[in-house]
Amino acid sequence: MKIVCRDEDVAEGDARRFFVGNNNLIVARINGKLHAYRNECPHMNLPLTNRSKALINKEQNHLVCAQHAAAFAIENGLCVNGPCVGMELEPVIIESDNGKLYLNE
Repeated sequence: MKIVCRDEDVAEGDARRFFVGNNNLIVARINGKLHAYRNECPHMNLPLTNRSKALINKEQNHLVCAQHAAAFAIENGLCVNGPCVGMELEPVIIESDNGKLYLNE
């Protein structure tokens, strides 16, 4: 398993981008639970974000693609608004251990 970040690096209602080897990831925390996805919008296979902080809507329940404003439910990655409604972000499995988050490959 490869380390992604420290648990404290992703605050409640926040989403961050991390590079782990060849993996470009977004990790979000909502309602105390972590969700991780590949940083790739299914609309045109472009990154959701090129910044260290991913975009979350003001209600803190959707990741927003910086390219075309597609909105994805944080809890399941389903696109609910924008050019790729019904498509999903690709989830990745992360695990927490001793205050660190690991990518489970």
